[in-house]
Amino acid sequence: MEKEIFLKIIEGKTEALKLYEDNLLIVIMDIYPFNPGHILIIPKIWKENIYQEDDKTILALFKTAKKISDLQEKKLKAKGTKILFNNGAFAGQKVFHTHMHIIPFFDGQTSQRLNNLSIEEIYQMLKK
Repeated sequence: MEKEIFLKIIEGKTEALKLYEDNLLIVIMDIYPFNPGHILIIPKIWKENIYQEDDKTILALFKTAKKISDLQEKKLKAKGTKILFNNGAFAGQKVFHTHMHIIPFFDGQTSQRLNNLSIEEIYQMLKK
């Protein structure tokens, strides 16, 4: 993936399915989801990875992650979530701009239902 893709999204030069935005962060749907409802939380100021972030941004990331996880459980009926960072190429980082993954996990029936929906349809479920 292109290094600057998140900056283009933040600047409004590339479209994304945006769930939330404030002065520090933007929250978008992952276009390559691990599971339906996979969400990214991205700081607006570029840093390569979490180790370079200041405490204010780290706190904002985790406060937002709690809200997003709650949203995934309420709106998508997730049974749990995985919250993670990939830091460095050897750890699987593809976009070298700090970002947090919030990946919901489901029981079998819910998973089957959501797997039949598009990212846009899942986005609309989360926005309601």
